[in-house]
Amino acid sequence: MSDVSSSAVLPEGGPHTADDVLSAFEGEMTPVRAGPLYILGLFVVAAAMVVLPLIYVVIICCVAYGVYYHATENVGMLAGSGARGRLLVFLTPLVVGGILILFMIKPLFARQAKRGNTHSLDRSQEPLLFAFVERLCRLVGAPVPRRIDVDCEVNASASFRRGLLSMFGRDLVLTLGLPLVAGMNLRQLTGVLAHEFGHFTQGAAMRLTYIIRSVNFWFARVVYERDSWDERLIQWSQRGESRLRLVLYLSRFFVWLTRRILWALMMVGHAISCWMMRQMEYDADRHEARVAGSETFEGTMSRLQMLGVAAQGAYASLREMWNEQTLVDNLPVLIASEVGHIPDEVRATVEKTIQQRKTGPLDTHPADQCRIASARQENAPGIFRVEQPATVLFRDFEGACQAATRLVYEELIGPQVAGAKLISASELIGRQGRLQQQNETLGRYFGPAASMTRPLALPADCMAPCADGEKNMRELRQAREQIERQLPQAVRLREACHKAESLRLDALQARVLLESGLRIKAQDFHLVQPTLDAATASIDEATETLRIVDSEIEPLRSSVRMRLSSALKLLNTPALAESIEDAIELRESAGRVLAALHATGKTDDMLRALRGELTALRALLVNLGANQENKKLITRLQESLSSVCNHLSALREQLSGVPYPFEHAQAGISVGQYAIESIPSKDDIRETYGTAEEALEKLDTLYFRCLASLASVAERVEQAIGLEPVPMPADKSTERPDEDGKTVQAQ
Repeated sequence: MSDVSSSAVLPEGGPHTADDVLSAFEGEMTPVRAGPLYILGLFVVAAAMVVLPLIYVVIICCVAYGVYYHATENVGMLAGSGARGRLLVFLTPLVVGGILILFMIKPLFARQAKRGNTHSLDRSQEPLLFAFVERLCRLVGAPVPRRIDVDCEVNASASFRRGLLSMFGRDLVLTLGLPLVAGMNLRQLTGVLAHEFGHFTQGAAMRLTYIIRSVNFWFARVVYERDSWDERLIQWSQRGESRLRLVLYLSRFFVWLTRRILWALMMVGHAISCWMMRQMEYDADRHEARVAGSETFEGTMSRLQMLGVAAQGAYASLREMWNEQTLVDNLPVLIASEVGHIPDEVRATVEKTIQQRKTGPLDTHPADQCRIASARQENAPGIFRVEQPATVLFRDFEGACQAATRLVYEELIGPQVAGAKLISASELIGRQGRLQQQNETLGRYFGPAASMTRPLALPADCMAPCADGEKNMRELRQAREQIERQLPQAVRLREACHKAESLRLDALQARVLLESGLRIKAQDFHLVQPTLDAATASIDEATETLRIVDSEIEPLRSSVRMRLSSALKLLNTPALAESIEDAIELRESAGRVLAALHATGKTDDMLRALRGELTALRALLVNLGANQENKKLITRLQESLSSVCNHLSALREQLSGVPYPFEHAQAGISVGQYAIESIPSKDDIRETYGTAEEALEKLDTLYFRCLASLASVAERVEQAIGLEPVPMPADKSTERPDEDGKTVQAQ
């Protein structure tokens, strides 16, 4: 075992030195024995998995022989009249067969993409971790890994370091997901590692397992992955002379057919190996239970699920942060911290799923509840019971996390990440807490008025000096009373508004598809008939409903405007400002936010037009694949792309002089630059669609964030004068209606 300094002091409440951690294993683990039938089963499955690719090779040889036979034995068909036709008939099988052989051979040489988001640790920098892993490997009887890599996945794995080249040695690499270290105690993490090393305790089983997993993974990749060759074949089949296109379409059909054959072989292999793969998991689980204890095993399974949910929340936070060119410098710690913010209802759902999910015949892993039951049967107390934070194994855990985090960003974002501003996880958690409080205030303060037909336009003099404080007090109290009376009707109007907007968008999609010459199903778009007149009538009806709702909700909006503007004016009252510690800072931030809100409010018509055109574009794109020859659809698609680009240009120009009101890595950025980094080419469908969708999402988010910021300032003013929050229902309907395009049948 490598030397580890005994002077490495650990946190109180557990072992006090590194040597204490290494000696915390109480006795030896009872070996998990694999019976001869288990090894025989692995051998049979591995042999079957090797045979399946050989069957595919035999099919390739048969196709190649068929092409050769046709080329040598059917030359006589070229003689006689109609030479061009005979030549085409003779050459077609050769061309189709040649392309087919090429595409069938290609998967045999498919290589797995190298992982670039792992960071290799240095033994000299992390001696305790390496020594601990060595101690654990010797305890369970597994080979000691030659390298330890870390990444930001909620997972851990032990694998052959050089793939097939390492299969006949003891050359392993341990890949350790740092969120596990950040989010688990040492006992739980030790159990997870024991599970992974448990897969490698028997030499023969270890190698047979590798063959099974490799073949399964190879089949999955070659069946579902596509490359530039596939794209070119599709493009060539859609261009050029009709007879050549027919030949290429035949080639595409046979390529598709060979992939169906591969899919069938994949499913056979999957079905053969699934039962054995599940037994291997049970085998590894027994190692985990005997090392960490059966009771800890159950808690670890739940913790893994929660960390998986937390990872989704962390990546959602990263997407929002990237809008401001800001990122967290420690992704594993962020993921671990997100566990504490998982809502109770989500936790209950996860726990219920663990208890209710059943193991399917094609599952490679048993259901969690089955694994827990198996671990309970072990009834093992565990030989390692230290429950300190797992981070005690690291000398520089933060450095490892930051290195792994940078690699994730380089893979996901690319060179642009160099210009990002990195903040600590603790700073981000603080920001998120403040934003959460502001969002709660938004629901309390504005309620249904925040997400109706039009943005909430505020008076231009909201931040004007307060000439008559008493008058503003009266107006504020009056507005609050009016709001309480108007709330019941507002909730009903909000529901009507969102329903009408959803119907309008459905009808808009229907109209653009009908104008492009496609047939639709009336029920898919909530129409009485699948006709252009019915779609237009539905749009008109929904628009009229929105107009009526807009007029009926105006009294509430007027009251909210009065309430907010009165509170902001009172912030300029010297006597009141003295009672608010950061009044000057609040006035300055509110001024910036108001300017942005006022400017974006003026673009409402432009945003509506862009949203409508994007809805039309989405419907056209959904139906483009099955209607490549529809000239009306292609023309309308080009018009839509051009219109979207024009709207984006006008929107960016309109907002180019409006400073972004919140903190951004790029100092002095405008709202226009924030929402639309650059105008895409109208010939680039993916870029145009993505830019438009992102612009709408960013401006929607900015609108609600501005309202939330102003509501937080106004509520502090009201509290300063002794007013409690109005009991307004939280508005959970701030998202736009679903605008997904419908798939329709072409005429």
